Amino acid sequence: MVVIEIFKFKLSKNNTVYQAELAAINFAVRWTQENGFKINIYTNSQSSIEALRSTRPRPAFVVEAKKNFYLAGYSVELTWVKAHAGDPGNELADHHAKLATADGENMNVQTPLSCVKFKITKNLMKDWQYNWEKYDSDSEKRARSFVPCVNKKITGPQQMHNLLFNGTRSTPLLPAQIQKTKLTTLPLWSTW
Repeated sequence: MVVIEIFKFKLSKNNTVYQAELAAINFAVRWTQENGFKINIYTNSQSSIEALRSTRPRPAFVVEAKKNFYLAGYSVELTWVKAHAGDPGNELADHHAKLATADGENMNVQTPLSCVKFKITKNLMKDWQYNWEKYDSDSEKRARSFVPCVNKKITGPQQMHNLLFNGTRSTPLLPAQIQKTKLTTLPLWSTW
């Protein structure tokens, strides 16, 4: 193994390990193209290798990495190595990846959609719970006595029946879910 140069980059806290692995591979491929080297990239990221080989639609940063990898042609080889198996190159890469979290140069990679959805959902649930708890009419207090926390889980007519007549549901419904149940017993909410 010959180490030519070591680069350390850090991504945002919203990025995934998968994105970090693929960003590192993409950087190495681009660096190789710019400097005229032939390299072997050893990675323990099977998901990155699969993404580069897959024909399925992928996010833009994956498409860019695939394009660069294929444009590099035979000047870049990609090989999988087992993680934490004592491979010196892999251990060196892991060591510098940890160092990069503190003193690496920032690299911008788009935040994954899953992270954006999670944060939006988390904030909506927090607001919904706040609104659920702030009303103090008798009917709302009664509803909260057996439905203390909001939950985005979708329910059907049988669960609504159990909620209204048996009090066996542990979470309230979204307003859109109540409208979709089409139960004639729905006015019971206003009689509590």
